[in-house]
Amino acid sequence: MTRRKAGRMTPRLDKLARFLSIIGREGPVSLYRVAKLGGFIYQTAQRYLRYCVEKGLVRDLGRGERGAMRLVLTEKGRQFLEALRG
Repeated sequence: MTRRKAGRMTPRLDKLARFLSIIGREGPVSLYRVAKLGGFIYQTAQRYLRYCVEKGLVRDLGRGERGAMRLVLTEKGRQFLEALRG
C-alpha cells in the first residue's frame, strides 16, 4: 500500500487489480484463498479487503460452511476492474 491519507493507506493500482481479479475469477472466495493466489501476506489482504469494502468494490456474502468469508465483486468492482485493465 502507498500514499498515506489521514492515517489510511491507498493501495497500489497494480496490486489492487490483482486482488480484484482473483475475487472476480474465483468468487465467491475466502480471503485466505485470495491472499494465497495473489501472493499477499494475509494482513495485507485484510487491508485491501477493508479498502475495497469501504469503496463498494467487494461484498462479503457471509460465512461459508467452514466459517470463511465468501467474497464477490460488486457491479462497481467489476466496472472499476475493467477501467484498471483499460
